[in-house]
Formats: sequence, structure tokens, C-alpha cells
Amino acid sequence: MNELSIFAPRKVELYNSGPLAVDVTGWKIAGNQGEYIIPGPAVIAPGAYKVFAGVPPIFDPIGGEVLVIDSLAPNPPIDGVNYGVEGGAPAPFAGLTVSLCRAPDGSAGPPANPPDDALFWTIDLNSTFGAMNDQPAPDLGSWLCINEIQNNPGMAPDSIEVCNPPVPLAGGGYVNLGSGWFVTTAAGVQPLSGAVPPGGFLAVQINSDLRLSDTFRVDLYAPDSTRVFQKSFYGARRQNDPQCYGDCPDGAAPEDGFDFWSCGGDITFFELGCSLGEENVSGMEVCHPPSTGVEDGPPPREVKVGSWGKVKSLYRR
Repeated sequence: MNELSIFAPRKVELYNSGPLAVDVTGWKIAGNQGEYIIPGPAVIAPGAYKVFAGVPPIFDPIGGEVLVIDSLAPNPPIDGVNYGVEGGAPAPFAGLTVSLCRAPDGSAGPPANPPDDALFWTIDLNSTFGAMNDQPAPDLGSWLCINEIQNNPGMAPDSIEVCNPPVPLAGGGYVNLGSGWFVTTAAGVQPLSGAVPPGGFLAVQINSDLRLSDTFRVDLYAPDSTRVFQKSFYGARRQNDPQCYGDCPDGAAPEDGFDFWSCGGDITFFELGCSLGEENVSGMEVCHPPSTGVEDGPPPREVKVGSWGKVKSLYRR
């Protein structure tokens, strides 16, 4: 599997990296909400791409898994990806040219069963179905980071805090977000503006049409479309106002998390008092885990952490 769109028109692109033609007639493309049986004839020549359109609404828009399964073989899935709030890959949003793609392209060397989908999948705003993918591979943790998320529906605008680590970076100094930086959620894309000082922070308001309250996750992209950071508060407690989730100490949380817990929840990522644009810890203040209480976050989901082995085990016969 090399590229897919989960909204209409739903498509899945398979790539044959082997030396022989493969007949995928009768194989399954499975999502969280159903399966699609590939109709025949469906032979993919060596080194060729084949796009299957007309896939029904079997994908969860904010996060799930997509599997390619050889229905006639007693083996685990041939390939798969976990995205959004259930895996490392970002969640693609609705758009005629938007796709989730393997980067680099399947012909360029990523393993057939990537151990971490965050490393090999990204969003393409100009899809290339039927041809080689052209997006740069993710390079998480290589540049700017996301240090804090504010989400308090009806009380304050959704915002993120972009941080510029105090280490030598390409170009160094201030980073101008207006040079082409952007973020995506499962609901859309937003170009950024403003400048992040070296070793400092910048609060960035998130547009309401990105629906952060429903999508939970933000992915950050450099001007060349390299995905450099991802952050999510999915599954976190929702008790205090204003509602902010931040790293403690600053910049300590993993760069490849896809829900509250894989982002370092209650270890390096906490529900905190909002401090957008400045350090999360200063003076005599310290970070504490949130107090226990009734959670009113989203319903629990089965999360596929380090997911590929677990996903395969679900389909063993």
C-alpha cells in the first residue's frame, strides 16, 4: 500500500515492489468500519502501481487502521498503516487532491512492514495516485516542536505553542513561520505566520474549521512539506479551565506521539495552566500530574502502540 484517501472519492493505491506480477483479485482492503473486496481482474505488474477507486466509507476520519489482506492466504496482512489518533501516520482530511502517502515512495526503500508508521507516512496536498510519490520523508524532532495545546471549546480559541529548541538548526536564529510552515488536522490545513525566537516559543491560534475539539491531533510541517512534529491530547482528562496540555519540562515529550499517552501523558505531558508563548515551568512553579477525577474525554479506543505486530496478530488464522 503506497497511497490512500479516506474521504470521497476514496482511493487506495497498491505498489508491486517484487519481481513478479501479483494478482490481487479478491484481496481485502480493511478499515475500522468495514472491508472492500478488490474486484477482478486486478493484476499488478512488477514495479507498477494500481489504484482502486470507489472504496466504500470504511475508514474512521480521525484515526484508525487500513490493512491490505490476501484473503486466500493463511498469513497476516500484506501491509497496513495506523493513522490519526490510533497510530503514527497523520490523518488525511477531505480534499480532492489530499492523500496519505508513503514517503519516500514504496519503490525507494521503506520496509514493507514499517515498525513505526510515523516515520514513513505523511500528507500530500497534491496526490500522485498511479505514479511515484513525491513527498519528503518525515523527519520528526529535527526542527520546530509543539510544546503546548489549548483546547477549551466556547471559552478560548484553540491554539498551539510552537517551540524553537535551543540547538543549532538549519538557518539558525528566528524561524519565520510565514515562509511556508503549516499544520494539519483530520479536518484541514492551515498556513502559519509569525516568528519563533531561538530557544523560545510562539502561540499560534488554530482556525475553528480545523475542529481541534473533534480531531485532537496536530501535525507540523516545514516549508518543503517535511513533517517535523506531531502532538495529540486524545484520551486526556478534561477537568480544568482553561484547558491546556503541555510538556514538562519544555520540549521533553516524544515527537511521534498520536494520543495523550504516547505523547508522554502523566510523564512529560500534562494538563497544565495555560502558558502559551512562554515556558511551561518558571520560577518556583513545578509541573504536577492532574488530580484524579471523572474523565469526560472521548470514549476509549483500542490503541495499536508499536502497532504492526499487534495488527498482524489480529488476523492470524
